[in-house]
Amino acid sequence: MKIGEFSKKYNVPISTIRYYIEEGLITPKKNGAQYNFGELNEFEMQLLTDLRESAFSLEEMRQFVNISRIFDEKDPLRYKELKTLFEDKKDRLSKQIEAAKATIKTIDLKLNALTSKEAVLVASNNAPAAASRNNGLPLRFLTYLACPDCGGSLDMDNVKMSADTISSGRLHCSCGYTGHIEDGILFADEDTDLDFDPCFCDDYFIDLTTPEHEPIFYECFLSAPQQYLSLNYEARTWLNEAISAHIPRHDVILFPDIASVFPYLYSNAQYIQNSTLVIMSLSRNAVTAIRKHINALETNLNIIYIVSSSNRLPLKKKCIDLMIDYLGSYNYAFFFDKPLYQYIDPYFSDTASIAGCLSYYDDGAKSACNITKEYKNAMKPFITLRSYMDVLHSCGYSIVADKKVGSNTVFSEYFHYHEYGEKQHLHTFLAARSSH
Repeated sequence: MKIGEFSKKYNVPISTIRYYIEEGLITPKKNGAQYNFGELNEFEMQLLTDLRESAFSLEEMRQFVNISRIFDEKDPLRYKELKTLFEDKKDRLSKQIEAAKATIKTIDLKLNALTSKEAVLVASNNAPAAASRNNGLPLRFLTYLACPDCGGSLDMDNVKMSADTISSGRLHCSCGYTGHIEDGILFADEDTDLDFDPCFCDDYFIDLTTPEHEPIFYECFLSAPQQYLSLNYEARTWLNEAISAHIPRHDVILFPDIASVFPYLYSNAQYIQNSTLVIMSLSRNAVTAIRKHINALETNLNIIYIVSSSNRLPLKKKCIDLMIDYLGSYNYAFFFDKPLYQYIDPYFSDTASIAGCLSYYDDGAKSACNITKEYKNAMKPFITLRSYMDVLHSCGYSIVADKKVGSNTVFSEYFHYHEYGEKQHLHTFLAARSSH
């Protein structure tokens, strides 16, 4: 019997059979370069199969085979030695079972504690007072509102309030601009809702079947390679520490797109707690998801959520002191033909700072070309570190500190445009501009 037929008969890969041969556990005759398996080898293979089903390790299988080969079948010592092997194996398995039972008890205790903690937090977050406190537009933010078209004052009507927040209402300007507030979220564009655009949703969200598009919150981290997760964690940590140490007082902080995880991850940071936070996104569903997670923290953060498909913001010019651009510009580059800064620069003060993290490919990378082919509205050529920095300099920013965090070559299926083996780099920086 040839090795292929032998492999099929016992449903064992050829590579495993070759390994058994190398270890001397199966001893077929050899004719030239070809193995021929006979009746003895079938007996050997059946024995190995039985031992494997008894959870024998390779070393234990080797001992069993050696005893069988050394002692005659009529010698009682053969059976005594084989019995000892099985008894030892049974004893080890029994100890493993007892250890597993103890481990399960420990896990049950942890599960009970986690379940209790979860129940308390869910009950707290579902309380009417918590919902009204966290899901409205803070009244104190009204002083920052302005028409995105002419810069004039905005009037409001059909306003519904809860405590010190606005849950719904209509915004309009004498120039003709209109926007609205719904469920405490400010919608800057009346005519466009990208959440109802199948093409946008297919490009923007990982899995449309997931409730509230949770993957946009996790940024597909759960399925990402460990190196990708570690580098992103290192980048976020660098930004958080650099902001705390180097950037002066800021009244209003802008978080575009994925950067919206910062108020969630660093809710206890002084720069988060003491500022007015503006979270902007292209999608209502993405905003709803991140808001749910931030609300679960039971914080009193002063946050305004804005959905804008055009990058127009109904804010006063020069009201933003700091932007935390954690991968936001990179994500926006998939959907707009100009850098994000060129859209929103008028909203930054003359002494504004930017704390950023950019993913980028090397010039000429095939992955970047794939992006511009697959995403019809993407920047062409796609964003690079050089083009990103050029835009910053043109807006009057100087780099205060920066760090090349590292690079990845392997990604999850979400990064379908990525060419295997190409490097996607991660770069963090602090930038500031002087009054001009």
